[in-house]
Amino acid sequence: MKKGESMLKDFVINGTIVISGLFIMGQIFRNHPVRPHSSLKLKLLAALLFGLIGAVLMEFSIRIVPGVIADLRHIPVAFAALYGGVPTALVSALIIAMARIILFPAGPEALVAFGGMLLIGLGCGLLTYSKARPLVKFTLMNLFSLLIITTSLFINIPDASLFFETALYHWCISIIAGFLAFYTYIYIDQSNEAFRKLKEYSTKDFLTGLNNSRQFTIFFNTYVQRAKERGEPFSLLVIDIDHFKEVNDTYGHPNGDKILQELGQILSDAARPVDIVSRNGGEEFSVLMIDCSYTEAKEHAEHIRAMIEQHGFTTLDGDRIHITISIGGASFPETNAEEMYHFADRLLYEAKRTGRNKVCWVDILQQDGL
Repeated sequence: MKKGESMLKDFVINGTIVISGLFIMGQIFRNHPVRPHSSLKLKLLAALLFGLIGAVLMEFSIRIVPGVIADLRHIPVAFAALYGGVPTALVSALIIAMARIILFPAGPEALVAFGGMLLIGLGCGLLTYSKARPLVKFTLMNLFSLLIITTSLFINIPDASLFFETALYHWCISIIAGFLAFYTYIYIDQSNEAFRKLKEYSTKDFLTGLNNSRQFTIFFNTYVQRAKERGEPFSLLVIDIDHFKEVNDTYGHPNGDKILQELGQILSDAARPVDIVSRNGGEEFSVLMIDCSYTEAKEHAEHIRAMIEQHGFTTLDGDRIHITISIGGASFPETNAEEMYHFADRLLYEAKRTGRNKVCWVDILQQDGL
């Protein structure tokens, strides 16, 4: 096989490795996408993985002349910049530059390649500040990297014809593989975004953003299991809006939805960080409170009731209306953990039956013999 054909084959293999690496990265970061505003820990993990992809590419590099190799290791650095900005690009470039020194004989050529890779990392990182579209940014990163690489090849390859042949293949394959890899990146990113949304929709209420009834059941069963195994106390509030049908009939369902959203936000703000707030369906909400005693839960429930009673809800037309809520509550160990929702639900309707805008606890049932 002629040298040019062999070089073309090896560049194509490099392109395949880049695209395969992007799919692997997509799986690793499916639930936690890396963005410039992500945590430093997440960005450093991405930098490490992109650096490893670059190192793998060097294992499949083309040996041009002794001490000189060519491959597509700059493309992972460009993607590292798109993912995490300057820090991710620089760290991934540093990892690849160090791998170049470790994996291949050190010499003047390796030092040129080392410096070139650091410049690529810095340049790609700085290009992320451009307000251009992602495709334009990536293309600029690719072209900038190719200019640095071409300069390095010019310094390291004494044979002019070999230099031009290597540079030509490098530019052609880098641009083609770069576009293929970029659209693969977009496909993976959009697929992962759709996956995250579907996952969120399966656990979150579409209107309020709170946990939905399915997620509430999962949390409740978890708390019940902990209570049975470890005796951990917890409390449950079941909350329902009084005369909500009248609100919908008077102000319309869009305003009813707005009130549900606003109530959900108030309940979230009033809850402790460890509490689980859910919309169980319709106008019914719940609050699961881990490590919350009977006395604390009763006080918290009354605080929520009073807060809602005093709050002025705003309609879409800017009118202010007031609503009230009824609450049924139960606590473990005062109540059997598995029966807590049953009792809290009964107490909710007891609160409605006896006048609404009140909190009923399990001791009411015991006093009334219900």
